[in-house]
Order: sequence, then C-alpha cells, then structure tokens
Amino acid sequence: MRKVAIVQFDDRSDQELGPMQVLIARNGDYAKMHGYHHEFLRQAEQHLPPYWYKVYLVEKYMRSGFDVVACWIPMR
Repeated sequence: MRKVAIVQFDDRSDQELGPMQVLIARNGDYAKMHGYHHEFLRQAEQHLPPYWYKVYLVEKYMRSGFDVVACWIPMR
C-alpha cells in the first residue's frame, strides 16, 4: 500500500483563517478515512518563498518514506 501524506502550511492565526479552519479539519478527516497522514503546519522550518517551501516540504516527506505527497501552501 502506498504511503500518502497531505501537508498544509499556513502561518495565519485562527482568526485570520476564519472558515478555512473547517476545510483544514475536513482534509484531516478525509486523510484519516483513507489511511493517509495529514499535517497542518503553522511555522516554517526554512525561510523560503512559498513556492520553494512547497518543494522543500514535498522532498522532506518523500525522503521520510512517503510515496505520495500532496502539499498546499497559500500564495499571498
């Protein structure tokens, strides 16, 4: 079975996220239902532009043993 990760990053506060919090929770429920790993990150490990941070996260999760990584980062 393929090991799948759904990774989301957003450094905004809960108040700033507003209704997005419901979607984040829904993604977590979807991942759990299918046996996927879901992670919502609030702090960046690297100081990179969002598009390069996405590449960093995909590589990090693939190196840690995931076969498929879906990564979402807001482009602001």
